[in-house]
Amino acid sequence: MLFRSNLFISPITDTTICSGASFVPTVTGNAANYTWSPPNSGVSNPNVINPQLSPLVNTLYTLSGTLGPCSTSRTFHVFVTTVSLSNPGDTTICAGSSYLPTISGNGTGYSWSPTPGVSDSSIINPYLSPGATTTYTVTATLSGCSASQSFEVRVTNISLSAVSDTAICSGDFYIPS
Repeated sequence: MLFRSNLFISPITDTTICSGASFVPTVTGNAANYTWSPPNSGVSNPNVINPQLSPLVNTLYTLSGTLGPCSTSRTFHVFVTTVSLSNPGDTTICAGSSYLPTISGNGTGYSWSPTPGVSDSSIINPYLSPGATTTYTVTATLSGCSASQSFEVRVTNISLSAVSDTAICSGDFYIPS
């Protein structure tokens, strides 16, 4: 006996997502049973045609389908974009001074908030010259994904008051009032 089947699963295109994101592929097919592999790699339900996929790392997925004695499969990649951005931690500067943070990251674009006192709000390590204690947030972007870090630059005001000239003899001391 000859068995003919019109079993099909539509092509699935490679996809890029941001770290921590998920998506549902748009797949059509007429299989009676579906199996995703690897099953423990962020697949919400490995036995449905369009599960939610949430991989933590770049993953090659295979969707297999069966209809009677026939089977077919499709493979595709999900690439995960991870944006890294270090936090320099809080710091204290004197009023009128500047601070150059030491931040590392893999972003291709950067933005700062708030922007007053920031020498260049589009670079990773601008000079920061706040007039008062400020919490800054730097955001890095890479391929449509982003990561942010916040830290505080505390501004300390140091005040000195001058006293009038006073003459003292050698060996004496003076205590200003």
